Amino acid sequence: MLSDSLYLCISFQCMISKYFYPLPTEKIAAYPAEERSNSKLLVYTQGQLTDSAFNNICSFLPDHSLLIHNTSKVMKARLFLQRETGGIMEVFCLKLETVHKGDATVECLIRNVRKLRENEILFVKQEHKSTQVMLKAVFKGRKGENSIVEFNWNPEEYDFYKILDIFGEAPLPPYIKRKAEETDAQRYQTIYAKENGSVAAPTAGLHFTKHIEEQLKAKQIETAGVVLHVGLGTFQPMKSDTLKEHIMHRESFSISTKTLNLLLSKADKTNICVGTTSLRTIESLYIAAHFADENTDMEHINIGQWDYLKINKFMTRQEAWSILISLAKKQKLDFVSGSTALMITPDYSCKTSDLLITNFHQPQSTLLLIVASFIGEQWRELYEHALNSGYRFLSYGDACLFENHT
Repeated sequence: MLSDSLYLCISFQCMISKYFYPLPTEKIAAYPAEERSNSKLLVYTQGQLTDSAFNNICSFLPDHSLLIHNTSKVMKARLFLQRETGGIMEVFCLKLETVHKGDATVECLIRNVRKLRENEILFVKQEHKSTQVMLKAVFKGRKGENSIVEFNWNPEEYDFYKILDIFGEAPLPPYIKRKAEETDAQRYQTIYAKENGSVAAPTAGLHFTKHIEEQLKAKQIETAGVVLHVGLGTFQPMKSDTLKEHIMHRESFSISTKTLNLLLSKADKTNICVGTTSLRTIESLYIAAHFADENTDMEHINIGQWDYLKINKFMTRQEAWSILISLAKKQKLDFVSGSTALMITPDYSCKTSDLLITNFHQPQSTLLLIVASFIGEQWRELYEHALNSGYRFLSYGDACLFENHT
């Protein structure tokens, strides 16, 4: 029998075109369902396909299981700032480099950036609750394909996320061909979002409501939050010919020791990940445990794209979570954190989750690869069924519940 690592070496040569499927524009949801839980739900468990509705999700989840979701909050990251010449520039905030009272340095993506001169000033102002709010941005130059922008604002008492709330727009995905509307600020956000930092929503969580949370409690299903700040790389298409050639985007994460302990206590129960971001987070941590030792800085864990190829024998969940908990305790940490460039390929068997709640993903995307890893080649038949059965695709679309096929 071939080892997981050898299978992965073979899969490196797999053509990315294998994960293409035709997605008509009219199948892409431009708006969410009127009510969050009124989305359709495609269920594929125990080899059986069921068409249902998301408000029935709890009937498909085992009692006493553990549900893991991503509590990252989407920033209103898209700004339209005025040049001194009167022109308007679109500035998309990606990542805070530094932040202080009244100012911040931010890595941004600027449309038509070639028009800007170094140290050129952009600004905007408006009335907010009877207070004049001013935002000034200074273009400091390029950082690869992105740009560095220094922001200053008044009143200084507002933090940067408050400034984005006032001036920014919801960062709708590029395949939603419309301008953001006022309702998007609320609907392109999960009801349990807490920690600012994402520029794209962990969309599987958009279907959850307070009523569904009550149903989970009634079934004694515990919930655990992790944080993975979703970047624009989640929409980056794989342009190379093979999986090996694709460079995976990196995203930051954190998880509390309380959640790690909950994962340990529920390691022998059914673990349910809400979304590919939650799965990618705990799978990254699981892989990190294989390399962790007394010298590992548990606040700066770094997971590489192909780190799992170095693993000869995979641990149990219990072993992995115990190692991370022990090291965090020795370092007197309440949270462990770091960044991950993990790329889950179709021939890698996910070790940390038994069920996955997710949306329908773009052709030839790394998110679709995760689905293929989770359910195998069956993904194509299920997606074809969804396309022929009125399901709505991508971020504002319908949901799936998949069982790990390994």
